[in-house]
Amino acid sequence: VGGGYITPISRLLTYGLLLEVAADLTFAKATSNGTYYNGSWIDLLFIASAYMIIRAIVLTRALFAKPAPIQ
Repeated sequence: VGGGYITPISRLLTYGLLLEVAADLTFAKATSNGTYYNGSWIDLLFIASAYMIIRAIVLTRALFAKPAPIQ
């Protein structure tokens, strides 16, 4: 089911999760150094990772959605 379209969704989810890990590690390092501030570029990493993960979920749902029966 889904054919070759599963691979791009898996890739999007994987990259989103990897970006989330990178954002978390960068945030931890900046916080321990005392250099983190609200609205820094690190926050963009969290936004980008959330977008990628949500996009993968939406694409998966659209891929497996069943059309309504015609009456």
